[in-house]
Amino acid sequence: MGGYSCKFLNEQITFYPDNISTCCSGFASPRLYELEDGKNIDFDRLTKTKYGIVEDFKNGQINNSILKEYLKLSCEECPHLCEYDEKAEYKQFKRILINHFTGCNCACTYCVRDTYLTQEEKQSKPKYELLPIIEEMYRKNLISKEHLEIVFQGGDIGCLQEFKDLVRVFHQNSNAYFLISTNNIIYHPILEKLFSENRLHMSVAIDSGTREMFRKIKRVDKFDNVIKNIKKYFKNSKTAPDIVLKYIIVNKVNDNLKEFVKFIDIVQNTGVKSVVISIDFNNIMNLLPKEDKYFEIPKYYYDLINSFFEEAQKRDIHICIDDYSKSIYEKGFFGNRPNI
Repeated sequence: MGGYSCKFLNEQITFYPDNISTCCSGFASPRLYELEDGKNIDFDRLTKTKYGIVEDFKNGQINNSILKEYLKLSCEECPHLCEYDEKAEYKQFKRILINHFTGCNCACTYCVRDTYLTQEEKQSKPKYELLPIIEEMYRKNLISKEHLEIVFQGGDIGCLQEFKDLVRVFHQNSNAYFLISTNNIIYHPILEKLFSENRLHMSVAIDSGTREMFRKIKRVDKFDNVIKNIKKYFKNSKTAPDIVLKYIIVNKVNDNLKEFVKFIDIVQNTGVKSVVISIDFNNIMNLLPKEDKYFEIPKYYYDLINSFFEEAQKRDIHICIDDYSKSIYEKGFFGNRPNI
Protein backbone atom coordinates (compact mmCIF):
# COMPACT_ATOMS: atom_id res chain seq x y z
CA MET A 1 0.00 0.00 0.00
CA GLY A 2 2.89 2.34 0.71
CA GLY A 3 1.02 4.03 3.52
CA TYR A 4 2.37 6.03 6.45
CA SER A 5 1.67 6.54 10.11
CA CYS A 6 2.65 9.24 12.55
CA LYS A 7 2.09 8.79 16.27
CA PHE A 8 1.69 12.51 16.80
CA LEU A 9 -0.73 12.91 13.91
CA ASN A 10 -2.84 10.08 15.27
CA GLU A 11 -2.87 10.87 18.97
CA GLN A 12 -1.86 14.49 19.51
CA ILE A 13 -3.57 17.86 19.43
CA THR A 14 -1.75 21.19 19.74
CA PHE A 15 -3.32 24.47 20.75
CA TYR A 16 -1.68 27.53 19.20
CA PRO A 17 -2.68 31.20 19.62
CA ASP A 18 -4.60 31.24 16.33
CA ASN A 19 -5.23 27.60 15.39
CA ILE A 20 -5.52 24.01 16.54
CA SER A 21 -2.99 21.71 14.91
CA THR A 22 -1.58 18.22 15.22
CA CYS A 23 2.09 18.60 16.05
CA CYS A 24 4.88 21.13 16.50
CA SER A 25 7.81 19.16 15.12
CA GLY A 26 9.27 22.10 13.20
CA PHE A 27 8.79 20.17 9.95
CA ALA A 28 5.07 20.45 9.55
CA SER A 29 2.00 21.16 11.61
CA PRO A 30 -1.16 20.09 9.79
CA ARG A 31 -3.93 22.39 10.95
CA LEU A 32 -7.22 21.02 12.19
CA TYR A 33 -9.06 24.24 12.94
CA GLU A 34 -8.64 27.99 12.55
CA LEU A 35 -9.43 30.02 15.67
CA GLU A 36 -10.85 33.50 16.03
CA ASP A 37 -11.72 33.72 19.70
CA GLY A 38 -11.60 30.12 20.93
CA LYS A 39 -15.38 29.97 21.31
CA ASN A 40 -18.05 27.87 19.60
CA ILE A 41 -15.60 25.37 18.16
CA ASP A 42 -17.14 22.87 15.73
CA PHE A 43 -15.57 19.71 17.12
CA ASP A 44 -17.32 17.54 14.53
CA ARG A 45 -15.55 19.45 11.77
CA LEU A 46 -12.27 19.31 13.69
CA THR A 47 -12.39 15.52 14.11
CA LYS A 48 -13.51 15.05 10.49
CA THR A 49 -10.43 16.96 9.34
CA LYS A 50 -8.31 14.82 11.66
CA TYR A 51 -9.72 11.60 10.23
CA GLY A 52 -9.17 12.89 6.71
CA ILE A 53 -5.46 13.57 7.23
CA VAL A 54 -4.93 10.22 8.97
CA GLU A 55 -6.66 8.46 6.08
CA ASP A 56 -4.54 10.31 3.52
CA PHE A 57 -1.37 9.21 5.31
CA LYS A 58 -2.69 5.64 5.40
CA ASN A 59 -3.10 5.81 1.61
CA GLY A 60 0.38 7.24 1.10
CA GLN A 61 -0.80 10.78 0.39
CA ILE A 62 1.31 13.09 2.54
CA ASN A 63 1.25 16.37 0.66
CA ASN A 64 -2.49 16.51 0.18
CA SER A 65 -4.47 19.69 -0.36
CA ILE A 66 -5.19 20.08 3.35
CA LEU A 67 -1.50 20.23 4.16
CA LYS A 68 -0.05 22.15 1.23
CA GLU A 69 -1.45 25.48 2.34
CA TYR A 70 0.27 25.40 5.72
CA LEU A 71 3.50 23.45 5.55
CA LYS A 72 6.89 25.12 5.66
CA LEU A 73 8.66 21.77 5.50
CA SER A 74 7.08 18.57 4.23
CA CYS A 75 6.06 15.79 6.58
CA GLU A 76 8.18 13.58 4.30
CA GLU A 77 11.29 15.08 5.91
CA CYS A 78 10.10 14.52 9.49
CA PRO A 79 11.81 11.81 11.59
CA HIS A 80 8.47 10.90 13.21
CA LEU A 81 7.07 9.60 9.92
CA CYS A 82 7.03 5.79 9.70
CA GLU A 83 5.52 2.98 7.66
CA TYR A 84 1.81 2.39 8.10
CA ASP A 85 0.89 0.66 11.35
CA GLU A 86 -2.70 -0.56 11.54
CA LYS A 87 -2.55 -0.32 15.34
CA ALA A 88 -1.85 3.41 15.12
CA GLU A 89 -5.40 4.53 14.55
CA TYR A 90 -6.92 7.72 15.92
CA LYS A 91 -9.68 7.22 18.49
CA GLN A 92 -9.13 9.82 21.21
CA PHE A 93 -6.49 12.42 21.90
CA LYS A 94 -3.83 10.94 24.16
CA ARG A 95 -1.40 13.84 24.03
CA ILE A 96 -2.25 17.53 24.37
CA LEU A 97 0.26 20.30 23.70
CA ILE A 98 -0.60 23.58 25.38
CA ASN A 99 1.03 26.20 23.22
CA HIS A 100 -1.65 28.89 23.02
CA PHE A 101 0.11 31.44 25.22
CA THR A 102 3.28 33.41 24.60
CA GLY A 103 3.81 35.30 27.86
CA CYS A 104 7.24 34.71 29.38
CA ASN A 105 9.28 36.04 32.28
CA CYS A 106 12.59 35.65 30.46
CA ALA A 107 13.95 37.00 27.18
CA CYS A 108 16.29 34.17 26.16
CA THR A 109 18.71 34.96 23.36
CA TYR A 110 17.84 31.69 21.64
CA CYS A 111 14.05 32.02 21.84
CA VAL A 112 12.67 30.86 18.48
CA ARG A 113 9.59 32.99 19.04
CA ASP A 114 11.79 36.01 18.37
CA THR A 115 11.65 34.99 14.72
CA TYR A 116 7.94 35.75 14.44
CA LEU A 117 6.72 37.54 17.58
CA THR A 118 7.27 41.09 18.74
CA GLN A 119 8.17 41.73 22.38
CA GLU A 120 4.66 43.08 22.93
CA GLU A 121 3.11 39.89 21.55
CA LYS A 122 5.30 37.75 23.78
CA GLN A 123 4.11 39.62 26.86
CA SER A 124 0.43 39.72 25.87
CA LYS A 125 -2.32 37.61 27.41
CA PRO A 126 -3.61 34.51 25.55
CA LYS A 127 -6.15 35.32 22.85
CA TYR A 128 -8.55 32.76 24.29
CA GLU A 129 -9.13 30.65 27.39
CA LEU A 130 -8.23 27.00 26.94
CA LEU A 131 -10.03 25.70 30.03
CA PRO A 132 -13.60 25.89 28.58
CA ILE A 133 -12.38 24.11 25.43
CA ILE A 134 -10.83 21.27 27.42
CA GLU A 135 -13.97 20.90 29.55
CA GLU A 136 -16.07 20.66 26.37
CA MET A 137 -13.71 18.06 24.90
CA TYR A 138 -14.16 15.93 28.00
CA ARG A 139 -17.94 16.21 27.68
CA LYS A 140 -17.65 15.02 24.07
CA ASN A 141 -15.35 12.14 25.08
CA LEU A 142 -12.54 13.36 22.82
CA ILE A 143 -9.80 13.05 25.47
CA SER A 144 -8.51 9.73 26.75
CA LYS A 145 -9.15 9.10 30.42
CA GLU A 146 -7.00 5.98 30.62
CA HIS A 147 -3.75 7.46 29.38
CA LEU A 148 -3.07 11.13 28.75
CA GLU A 149 0.11 13.16 28.36
CA ILE A 150 -0.05 16.92 28.85
CA VAL A 151 2.77 19.12 27.55
CA PHE A 152 3.04 22.79 28.54
CA GLN A 153 5.37 24.55 26.13
CA GLY A 154 3.99 27.92 25.14
CA GLY A 155 5.43 30.85 27.03
CA ASP A 156 6.15 30.12 30.69
CA ILE A 157 3.60 28.59 33.07
CA GLY A 158 4.35 31.39 35.53
CA CYS A 159 2.62 33.74 33.08
CA LEU A 160 -0.42 31.54 32.38
CA GLN A 161 -3.32 32.58 34.60
CA GLU A 162 -5.35 29.40 34.00
CA PHE A 163 -2.40 27.07 34.62
CA LYS A 164 -3.58 25.81 38.01
CA ASP A 165 -7.15 25.22 36.78
CA LEU A 166 -5.95 23.33 33.69
CA VAL A 167 -3.79 21.06 35.83
CA ARG A 168 -6.74 20.43 38.14
CA VAL A 169 -9.14 19.48 35.29
CA PHE A 170 -6.67 17.10 33.65
CA HIS A 171 -5.77 15.56 37.01
CA GLN A 172 -9.40 14.99 37.97
CA ASN A 173 -10.58 13.54 34.65
CA SER A 174 -7.68 11.48 33.32
CA ASN A 175 -4.80 9.29 34.31
CA ALA A 176 -2.61 12.21 33.28
CA TYR A 177 1.13 12.65 33.15
CA PHE A 178 2.53 16.18 32.78
CA LEU A 179 5.62 17.35 30.93
CA ILE A 180 6.44 20.94 31.72
CA SER A 181 9.23 23.14 30.42
CA THR A 182 9.59 26.19 32.62
CA ASN A 183 12.04 28.90 33.58
CA ASN A 184 11.15 27.96 37.16
CA ILE A 185 11.29 31.57 38.32
CA ILE A 186 7.86 31.20 39.96
CA TYR A 187 7.11 28.41 42.42
CA HIS A 188 3.84 26.45 41.98
CA PRO A 189 2.66 24.53 45.08
CA ILE A 190 0.25 22.46 42.94
CA LEU A 191 3.26 20.78 41.34
CA GLU A 192 4.28 19.29 44.69
CA LYS A 193 1.26 16.96 44.47
CA LEU A 194 2.12 15.91 40.91
CA PHE A 195 5.71 15.20 41.90
CA SER A 196 4.59 13.14 44.91
CA GLU A 197 2.33 11.05 42.63
CA ASN A 198 5.07 10.59 39.99
CA ARG A 199 2.91 12.42 37.46
CA LEU A 200 5.32 15.18 36.48
CA HIS A 201 8.48 15.58 34.45
CA MET A 202 9.90 19.10 34.66
CA SER A 203 12.58 20.50 32.37
CA VAL A 204 14.40 23.66 33.40
CA ALA A 205 16.82 25.25 30.94
CA ILE A 206 19.43 27.18 32.91
CA ASP A 207 22.11 26.91 30.19
CA SER A 208 24.80 28.13 32.55
CA GLY A 209 26.73 27.50 35.72
CA THR A 210 26.96 31.07 36.92
CA ARG A 211 24.63 33.94 37.63
CA GLU A 212 26.51 36.10 35.11
CA MET A 213 26.12 33.63 32.22
CA PHE A 214 22.47 33.05 33.13
CA ARG A 215 21.82 36.78 32.96
CA LYS A 216 23.63 37.01 29.62
CA ILE A 217 21.57 34.24 28.00
CA LYS A 218 18.20 34.60 29.74
CA ARG A 219 18.45 38.41 29.97
CA VAL A 220 16.94 38.47 33.45
CA ASP A 221 18.72 38.36 36.80
CA LYS A 222 16.80 35.43 38.32
CA PHE A 223 19.44 32.72 38.59
CA ASP A 224 19.21 32.50 42.40
CA ASN A 225 15.39 32.24 42.27
CA VAL A 226 15.55 29.34 39.83
CA ILE A 227 18.05 27.31 41.86
CA LYS A 228 16.14 28.02 45.07
CA ASN A 229 12.88 26.76 43.56
CA ILE A 230 14.48 23.56 42.26
CA LYS A 231 15.75 22.75 45.75
CA LYS A 232 12.35 23.61 47.21
CA TYR A 233 10.56 21.08 44.99
CA PHE A 234 12.93 18.38 46.23
CA LYS A 235 12.37 19.35 49.84
CA ASN A 236 8.57 19.61 49.71
CA SER A 237 7.81 16.55 47.58
CA LYS A 238 7.34 13.11 49.12
CA THR A 239 9.36 11.43 46.40
CA ALA A 240 12.42 12.65 44.52
CA PRO A 241 11.05 14.97 41.80
CA ASP A 242 11.59 14.07 38.18
CA ILE A 243 13.48 17.21 37.22
CA VAL A 244 15.89 17.58 34.32
CA LEU A 245 18.20 20.55 33.96
CA LYS A 246 18.78 21.57 30.38
CA TYR A 247 21.86 23.08 28.78
CA ILE A 248 21.16 24.68 25.41
CA ILE A 249 24.43 25.23 23.58
CA VAL A 250 24.53 28.79 22.32
CA ASN A 251 27.18 29.39 19.69
CA LYS A 252 30.12 31.51 20.93
CA VAL A 253 28.40 32.15 24.27
CA ASN A 254 28.30 29.08 26.54
CA ASP A 255 29.81 26.56 24.12
CA ASN A 256 32.83 25.70 26.26
CA LEU A 257 33.75 23.04 28.78
CA LYS A 258 34.60 25.56 31.50
CA GLU A 259 31.02 26.82 31.69
CA PHE A 260 29.62 23.32 31.50
CA VAL A 261 31.72 22.15 34.46
CA LYS A 262 30.28 25.02 36.50
CA PHE A 263 26.83 23.96 35.31
CA ILE A 264 27.44 20.40 36.53
CA ASP A 265 28.55 21.80 39.89
CA ILE A 266 25.17 23.51 40.14
CA VAL A 267 23.36 20.32 39.13
CA GLN A 268 25.08 18.37 41.89
CA ASN A 269 24.29 21.07 44.41
CA THR A 270 20.55 20.90 43.65
CA GLY A 271 20.38 17.11 43.85
CA VAL A 272 19.22 16.72 40.26
CA LYS A 273 20.51 13.59 38.55
CA SER A 274 19.59 14.20 34.90
CA VAL A 275 20.88 16.63 32.29
CA VAL A 276 19.73 17.21 28.71
CA ILE A 277 21.89 18.87 26.07
CA SER A 278 20.23 20.73 23.23
CA ILE A 279 21.34 22.82 20.28
CA ASP A 280 20.28 26.43 19.83
CA PHE A 281 17.56 26.23 17.16
CA ASN A 282 17.48 29.94 16.43
CA ASN A 283 19.90 29.57 13.53
CA ILE A 284 17.84 26.71 12.17
CA MET A 285 14.48 28.43 12.52
CA ASN A 286 15.81 31.54 10.81
CA LEU A 287 16.55 29.39 7.77
CA LEU A 288 13.04 28.03 7.32
CA PRO A 289 11.75 30.65 4.86
CA LYS A 290 14.74 30.10 2.57
CA GLU A 291 14.69 27.62 -0.29
CA ASP A 292 18.36 26.72 0.22
CA LYS A 293 17.94 26.20 3.98
CA TYR A 294 21.00 24.48 5.41
CA PHE A 295 22.63 24.40 8.83
CA GLU A 296 25.84 22.52 9.60
CA ILE A 297 26.87 21.68 13.15
CA PRO A 298 30.30 23.17 13.98
CA LYS A 299 32.94 20.43 14.09
CA TYR A 300 34.13 21.36 17.56
CA TYR A 301 30.65 20.63 18.93
CA TYR A 302 31.38 16.91 18.66
CA ASP A 303 34.49 17.08 20.84
CA LEU A 304 32.68 19.44 23.18
CA ILE A 305 29.64 17.20 23.60
CA ASN A 306 31.86 14.16 24.16
CA SER A 307 33.59 16.09 26.93
CA PHE A 308 30.19 17.04 28.35
CA PHE A 309 29.26 13.36 28.57
CA GLU A 310 32.55 12.43 30.24
CA GLU A 311 32.26 15.18 32.84
CA ALA A 312 28.65 14.36 33.73
CA GLN A 313 29.28 10.64 33.96
CA LYS A 314 32.23 11.22 36.30
CA ARG A 315 29.74 12.88 38.67
CA ASP A 316 27.21 10.02 38.30
CA ILE A 317 24.79 12.32 36.47
CA HIS A 318 22.76 10.93 33.60
CA ILE A 319 23.19 12.95 30.41
CA CYS A 320 21.54 12.75 26.99
CA ILE A 321 20.80 14.83 23.89
CA ASP A 322 17.16 15.70 23.20
CA ASP A 323 15.62 13.76 20.30
CA TYR A 324 15.33 16.69 17.90
CA SER A 325 18.92 17.80 18.46
CA LYS A 326 20.11 14.20 18.26
CA SER A 327 18.57 13.68 14.82
CA ILE A 328 20.47 16.72 13.55
CA TYR A 329 23.63 15.88 15.51
CA GLU A 330 23.86 12.39 14.03
CA LYS A 331 23.53 13.69 10.46
CA GLY A 332 25.77 16.66 11.10
CA PHE A 333 23.46 19.07 9.33
CA PHE A 334 19.89 20.22 8.90
CA GLY A 335 18.11 21.11 5.68
CA ASN A 336 19.13 20.79 2.05
CA ARG A 337 22.85 20.06 1.77
CA PRO A 338 24.33 22.06 -1.12
CA ASN A 339 25.95 20.17 -3.98
CA ILE A 340 29.72 20.26 -3.70
